[in-house]
Amino acid sequence: MHHLISIRALLRIKVLFLMVLGTILTQSSVMAGKIAVLADVEGDWRKIQAFVEKGDVLKINQADADGFDAELKGDAKLVFLGDSIDKGPDNLKVLKFLVDLKRKYPDRVVLLQGNRDANKLRFIWELTPDALLLNQEVEKFQVHRFRLRSWEAAFAKWSSNPAFAQVDGVATSYQHGASPVTDRILKLKWMFRDTMGAPNAFQDWKAELGGVADSQVFAQLRSLVAPEGLLTAYLRASQLAYIDDETSSLFVHGGVSQESFGIVPESRLGRGDVRKIEDLRSWVAALNAWSQERIEDALIGDVEGALPLMQYQEPEIQYDQAGHPESWAPLPNRMSIAQGRPWSEVYHLDPYHPAGFTPDLIRHFQAQGISNLIFGHSPVGQIPVLMKSKGFVFVACDTSITSPPRNAYIEVSPEAISVVATYVRPDGSAFRLLANSTDPELRRLVKSVKGGEAARSTWGLGRSVEGHDHSRWPILRAYWTQGPGPFGVPSYFEDGNARGE
Repeated sequence: MHHLISIRALLRIKVLFLMVLGTILTQSSVMAGKIAVLADVEGDWRKIQAFVEKGDVLKINQADADGFDAELKGDAKLVFLGDSIDKGPDNLKVLKFLVDLKRKYPDRVVLLQGNRDANKLRFIWELTPDALLLNQEVEKFQVHRFRLRSWEAAFAKWSSNPAFAQVDGVATSYQHGASPVTDRILKLKWMFRDTMGAPNAFQDWKAELGGVADSQVFAQLRSLVAPEGLLTAYLRASQLAYIDDETSSLFVHGGVSQESFGIVPESRLGRGDVRKIEDLRSWVAALNAWSQERIEDALIGDVEGALPLMQYQEPEIQYDQAGHPESWAPLPNRMSIAQGRPWSEVYHLDPYHPAGFTPDLIRHFQAQGISNLIFGHSPVGQIPVLMKSKGFVFVACDTSITSPPRNAYIEVSPEAISVVATYVRPDGSAFRLLANSTDPELRRLVKSVKGGEAARSTWGLGRSVEGHDHSRWPILRAYWTQGPGPFGVPSYFEDGNARGE
């Protein structure tokens, strides 16, 4: 009898062991091959918090007053799509967190380079004592001063407004280098506002640093792109594009179009050695190497070598009749995967080919083993947008302008792409939305809508929070229909109506 009990006890222990082992193996397999996608945090820690709350890949514990102890579970990866700073109250906190996470998991964290990350390299040459001389008739349009001629009038308007031209809250006149301490503060504030699309960035940094003097804020910002600076560390670890073969996915910041695919820009301003590479992986490798070379040029002050990267992160340049760079065009940069918005209406693209992909380009990518394109940069409202065309899946991930911030959780696996998001209706009611790229009713980009219709669209609801005029923009609309979502519950989104958990 005792022998029988012992055998039964052993069997129970064995069963229990196998159950625990099965759970461990199941959890491990769930994490294996999984990629969590984080987009366009732009200096707002709440977006990272919302991302962590909706997903199960990243865990963050408060370590001490100076940082966080973050853990990537299992073998999962994290891809950050770029734009770490500029528009939120936590720029330093976010930047440090991303750099620390990359250092802890160098092979499992991918940092993409956004336009808001790379354009800060301009601090290196546009804030030197010589660059403050903006009133010399012959030389004021040099690349480290008014690189675009339209900047002269913009700066004159800004600096003549005492509500803008202030140092430590006191209206201050720009002295064209005669008062270098205040002049560089004023020029930096203007650069943020009129050339970087971040009008509140200086004050956000000041508040995060505890309300220190403007001169200390300037020192902190300039130190970001010192050789050992925090943003320098981010940029050196960053890529313009990332291919994950296990999930057949290409990740970029802005998007890829027929025009930008395969392009590696010139190595120096005016050299003209632009390359076109048809092999997808060779192109990504060459483009990433080109980017790192331009970053190193910037760090040693080689402006002619650095400017092609700056122009890659900016709208296209318009030239005057004499051939001088006059201003940025209202169009996105069609040749850039970092700044371009390939699905934009201004490209006059067939709306049935999302993300600027022609059928030929879709087939070209699929023939090279890529069937997903994941990108940020262009706000699409409250929720990421999944689109499918000819078996190719596009995911527009930037939900950065929602208020309050509620970043979505996007997960890419070899089997599917899943989204967990929160949709808030105008009456304040909130819905948890779940979607999956394998849903049979997932459809492609449907159409563009304008004017009043935009208020009922996904993007329109997001943009209207900030009061932007969205009448010129196409609206991305995904059709998520009733059916099993990624976690076994129904998900639905169509024409502004939402249901979920």
